[in-house]
Amino acid sequence: MLSGDATSANRVEDTLMANLKGTASTHPTREKILQLAIAVIEEQGDEAVRVNDIAAEAGVSITSLYHFFGDRVGLVVAAQTARYLAPMTSEMDSFVALLDSCTTREQLADIITLVVAFSTAPNRRSIRRSRITVLGRAMTHTELEASVAGFEKDWCDALTPAFKRAREKGLLNQDLSVEVVAPWLVGTLLGRIVFELNATPAQDAIWDAMTVKAIKALLFEKEL
Repeated sequence: MLSGDATSANRVEDTLMANLKGTASTHPTREKILQLAIAVIEEQGDEAVRVNDIAAEAGVSITSLYHFFGDRVGLVVAAQTARYLAPMTSEMDSFVALLDSCTTREQLADIITLVVAFSTAPNRRSIRRSRITVLGRAMTHTELEASVAGFEKDWCDALTPAFKRAREKGLLNQDLSVEVVAPWLVGTLLGRIVFELNATPAQDAIWDAMTVKAIKALLFEKEL
């Protein structure tokens, strides 16, 4: 981090954590059913989801469950998609706000360093693993693949204007194809879980440093 300023680090972390405390509210009955389905998936996989059992545990009728999710497939897709996107929804808002707050390349470089550290923190490993398992399942589940792909497109479409604004302020490489930056960042950070299969804590730190260097090289053309 260039500034060495603890206040800068705290500002980024506070912004991210504030948004991670919750997403938009939903109907309490729907949310209860959804969380029960997520719990089953995380313990036994989505093939173990039984709508009768979940409706009974939630204290609702099958009709009520179908009202919210359509059918069993709809419930599974909603639960798996929630596992994938819940952290990303809040992170997107945070990252856009942080990008828009930058007035210098040095500030942006600091934010990149801190966001990578936040995203790859040991206490977020379970989130990374959940998202990877959802992606793997989506490869053999057409409805889930469409759901995840749709969200990823929305997420990247929301980030692209923020990168365009940063480029217009002269903070980014002027030849940068901002439309592919967001999906590239997502893929890079998701790749961390593959690295973690055999990595040591010391190697984790090296991966973080290499990733920050790669992102800065892409965005700035030279290391800051």
